[in-house]
Amino acid sequence: MNFFYQILFVLITTGFFVAGNTITAHWARTNQQWLWIPIFLCAAIGYMLFGLLIRQTNFSVSVGLVDALLVVISIAIGVFILKDTVNIQQMIGLAFACLAVILLV
Repeated sequence: MNFFYQILFVLITTGFFVAGNTITAHWARTNQQWLWIPIFLCAAIGYMLFGLLIRQTNFSVSVGLVDALLVVISIAIGVFILKDTVNIQQMIGLAFACLAVILLV
């Protein structure tokens, strides 16, 4: 698989997981019952794309990239959009997660 398409595929797959996490957080705060539909759709599409990604690439690298990106992007959304607070220990962990993404690519 071409490097550009592999990175794009990883980002799209991670995007579905991040969307599912963000919608779940919104659902938990607002208790809007209809939000379970996009939550399940994002999860189902994300896992199907993840399966296709594993078919095309190395399992270890795929899992590492998707999970590390999921952590970094989810925390960024939590901090900047949902206004969550992050302590110094969590900031250091986030920096290591960013480093992991860079090293895995």
